[in-house]
Amino acid sequence: MRYLLFGLLLAGCGSVVPRTAMMLNAMNPLATDPAALAVSVDLPPSLGIIEDSVTFGVEASNPDRGIRTGQWVLFEDRDLENRPQYRFSDQDAKDLRDLQSELAVWEADDPDGTQGSFSVNVGICRDAPAETLADARGSLFISMDPNRPPMPLVRNGPINRLVDTDTLEALPPCG
Repeated sequence: MRYLLFGLLLAGCGSVVPRTAMMLNAMNPLATDPAALAVSVDLPPSLGIIEDSVTFGVEASNPDRGIRTGQWVLFEDRDLENRPQYRFSDQDAKDLRDLQSELAVWEADDPDGTQGSFSVNVGICRDAPAETLADARGSLFISMDPNRPPMPLVRNGPINRLVDTDTLEALPPCG
């Protein structure tokens, strides 16, 4: 099975931490415990995260079995560095494990024909005019072990490379 990682605000960003990106690229989403996964986002004070907007999605396809998708809203708590982090609820972790089991059968039956991807999406709001955010920077962290600090995936990346100016103008106000 071939996997793709997308939706992590990586496009065109020179602030991606290669070691973390390589680790994620090597990760098998069918074997990763969803209860251990967490995403942390560090944004400037003028930007925020919209409540219930951090989602984790999975899509798999197989020519004989079709397409199977799942999407979950991650809940907020705090990471070991006291940043907001987003995790699976116990029920959502169980649901994803069930999907992982189903897709593992697809992969065992047809490893070359089964493809998959997972994504993390974050809804952003702003409390400042878009033009004032030209020099703003943010970071994205991921954890696959709740007992260890999260690893940086995007470190101090320019917001204007992650979100274009027209999109910044269209962001809803925070609060």
